[in-house]
Amino acid sequence: MSWFIFITSAAEKDLTQLPEFDQQAVIRAIDKLAKNPSEVDIRKLKGYKNEWRLRVGQWRVRFTFVSKTHTIKILRVLPRKSAY
Repeated sequence: MSWFIFITSAAEKDLTQLPEFDQQAVIRAIDKLAKNPSEVDIRKLKGYKNEWRLRVGQWRVRFTFVSKTHTIKILRVLPRKSAY
């Protein structure tokens, strides 16, 4: 069963500022995440209660799982250096 994706306004703004090639790579990775989270490079972030990261090249997609609604909430899309 696929997860629903909700992109926050901050993440949407981050995404629109990426170069076109990177934008497409991040979107493909988010689609893969929605279909099957175990098939992509995700890790739980230490020091955060329920926050995860998806690695896409030099970019990091920070997100949370909302189990009640079976939704993945995309919080930010940032370069590796400033993602944490």
